Amino acid sequence: MAAYNAQKPAWLTANLFTLLAIYWAVRAAHNGGIGSFTALGLSIGAAMACRVTMAALGLTEITMDYVVVDTLRVPREIFGSIIEAWRDGYAESIGEYSRFTPEQAVAHFNQMIADISNPMRYAAWMVPVISARV
Repeated sequence: MAAYNAQKPAWLTANLFTLLAIYWAVRAAHNGGIGSFTALGLSIGAAMACRVTMAALGLTEITMDYVVVDTLRVPREIFGSIIEAWRDGYAESIGEYSRFTPEQAVAHFNQMIADISNPMRYAAWMVPVISARV
């Protein structure tokens, strides 16, 4: 098995943060109303909007594939550290713009981290990767 390379490509980081935005947009909209996720600057249609933008720009052969990030393919420590970074970077904003307090957001992130870290649990994410021909 190849060793993990700590150098992350920019597209990977962007897609992971897009997923976080989508996740919290759904949570905020479900529990805090449409104003919550709009105030956070999030869109539950980010991946689809990107596809539409590419088409409007005249790009062709637009595809949307998915990278599966899960506890079978990615070391649990690395997967959990991504969620830790999100927790540390977003809990305050979530508390400010949704019905969740920062403490509740931290607790939710911590539960996800605990589940990812638990070898008896399985966690998965499907990261959209959109490409097109210029």
